[in-house]
Amino acid sequence: MKKRILTTMVVTIVALTMVACGIGGDRELSNDYIIIHQYKGLEIPEMNLNEVTDDDVESWIQQELMGQIEHRVVTERATRNGDHVTIDFAGSVNGVLVREISSEGFQFHLGSGFFYNYEGFEDQVVGRVTGENFEFSVQLPNDYGDRAHGMDHLNGEVAVFNVTVHAFTEMVFPQLTDEWVQANSREGSTTVEEYRAEIREQLEESNHIVNVSMLQQRVFEALMEHVEVLQIPQELIDKEIAMQEELYRNIAAAEGIEFEDYLRFALQMDLSMFREAIAELSEESVIRQLAIELIMEEENLQLSEEEMARRIEQMALVSGVDSAREYIELLGEDVVHLMINQLQVAEFLIEHGQFVESDEEEFDWEGLDDWPEDLGPPEDWEDWDDWEEWYNPEELEGLEEWDNPEEWDNPEEGEE
Repeated sequence: MKKRILTTMVVTIVALTMVACGIGGDRELSNDYIIIHQYKGLEIPEMNLNEVTDDDVESWIQQELMGQIEHRVVTERATRNGDHVTIDFAGSVNGVLVREISSEGFQFHLGSGFFYNYEGFEDQVVGRVTGENFEFSVQLPNDYGDRAHGMDHLNGEVAVFNVTVHAFTEMVFPQLTDEWVQANSREGSTTVEEYRAEIREQLEESNHIVNVSMLQQRVFEALMEHVEVLQIPQELIDKEIAMQEELYRNIAAAEGIEFEDYLRFALQMDLSMFREAIAELSEESVIRQLAIELIMEEENLQLSEEEMARRIEQMALVSGVDSAREYIELLGEDVVHLMINQLQVAEFLIEHGQFVESDEEEFDWEGLDDWPEDLGPPEDWEDWDDWEEWYNPEELEGLEEWDNPEEWDNPEEGEE
């Protein structure tokens, strides 16, 4: 799965290690660099957190089953939609072979709509047997050249295709049975119901990490209001800057692209902008890390090797990486341990904190003038076609100036 999923998740979680807020219970904690005046009983703004549902469990199980789909070669029947077919096809127009619409050993899923430029092509392949050769004609669309670059000369022409079916396979879907569970359960479940409970527990553990990760910024913002900075040595800041750059270089390498290209496309920065940004945030990140270390020592939150390994496995799962080993190789052991320690302290602060009503207000979609009540808020939409049904640019009046954003800079001319 999976490294592309990882980029978004890791950048989100790691970015939280680079964000802190200002300076400012119980017993004070201190070292040569900071004083923590309070860390228990913090007021943490509430937020909506995810919950594991029955649908989540079933969806995960279906993904596990889908991962074991087999492709079985079929010889005893004719082709049908859903089969994976291998064909040769040669297209000719006015008796002349056109290489651009010909291929050998071509594979596709029958019924997928792959041959949308050739109306009826896939229908002709349905109901054929292995080794069968046949011909049929297709009327090419009048705008064929717009869809196939450089092929304007085929607009509206009739193409004759000669097709040979070489082989086809069908997908065999595994069934969720006790026997399948016994062969695939990671925790030794023997029945379907035990397996559902196993998956729920696994998802709830992962969901807990996601929820704590979502809360981390708020938790540490609340903590930093009670942290007093004495001094921060430059060497700690320089070490943080180097670690952050190495982290993002590893992520870029995992994506298979050059670091500066990654910065440009993923973060909309060049190298100098990136280094400037992490330099600005690194002191705050160091302060946070110093606070984390003090709390971990005071509350004895250090994990054993076994517990650390288990936590890394969970983080890898949440991030979409196949194993803890690959996760560590990707991010670096120091960064992974830092993230786990931060998670440990965040959990502790949440457990010993109190949730308060958030000052943030959700946007009142229903309060908008002329908002269709039957549509509901956009975050509930299943399909952005809902937006297209409501939004009609031709009905927007008095917004001609939108075509000239360069004229927006003068507020006196744009009071309305």
